[in-house]
Amino acid sequence: MLSFLIAFVVMLVIGALLGVLLSIAKEKLSIKIDDNAKISYLGISQIRDDDEYSGFRVDIQVELENVKEKFHVEEEDKRLQELIEMLPGYNCGSCGYSGCGGMAEAIVSGELDIIPCNPLKQKDREKIIEYLKTTPGPDGSTIDIK
Repeated sequence: MLSFLIAFVVMLVIGALLGVLLSIAKEKLSIKIDDNAKISYLGISQIRDDDEYSGFRVDIQVELENVKEKFHVEEEDKRLQELIEMLPGYNCGSCGYSGCGGMAEAIVSGELDIIPCNPLKQKDREKIIEYLKTTPGPDGSTIDIK
């Protein structure tokens, strides 16, 4: 991202220095940042204010490819919060994790294939097993635990 900003500033400087020549020649100057980004200088024009020149405008174009992959945000697994609410909530640590939330994260991530919660009643354990077996996560998979 820093290289993108540096290239942007460089393009502005180039635009100011070479703007007149490029406008006359009608050429396009491009700087390739990496495989996914390119900044192109399109031209420079004078800005008029009541028939007097009040400045210049630099026109640039930013082309980004593969933006979705670079800035992809993983969808939250809603089963995690539901599982935390189904657990007793004692946060006793008898399962080996810092609390019910830590154990729930381990189950949902696939780190655990059992429910090591000692205070959990059998009927609640069965509800959790059934919930995880029948409720798909963001990727469509379910969790099979004992």
